[in-house]
Amino acid sequence: MEDRMSSFRGFLVARGIAERTAGDYVSRCRRIERELKVSLDSETRTTSSFVRLIKRIRFLYRPAESEGFAAGSVASQLTGAVRRYAEFRWGKRVTNRCPLAYGGRYER
Repeated sequence: MEDRMSSFRGFLVARGIAERTAGDYVSRCRRIERELKVSLDSETRTTSSFVRLIKRIRFLYRPAESEGFAAGSVASQLTGAVRRYAEFRWGKRVTNRCPLAYGGRYER
């Protein structure tokens, strides 16, 4: 896993993302794999599994009403990390233009 995440970090940095920000993306991906007990490789392999994961993240990390608007950024940060990972792993750009997905679609 570490070698894969090191490669992911290198991929991000090569695309102009700062080292610290790349590290944040890697940490978020590790968190998702650890807390949801999933493999991002398998969960991002197909559009349908990707969409299921995004929906699951948005549901599990949704803010309580008492937490206010800013609490929703956790889910956004985690789904953003998953999108970047999918781009790295499968070489497909992920966009936000698919309203059914809550998290984009693969562009070919």
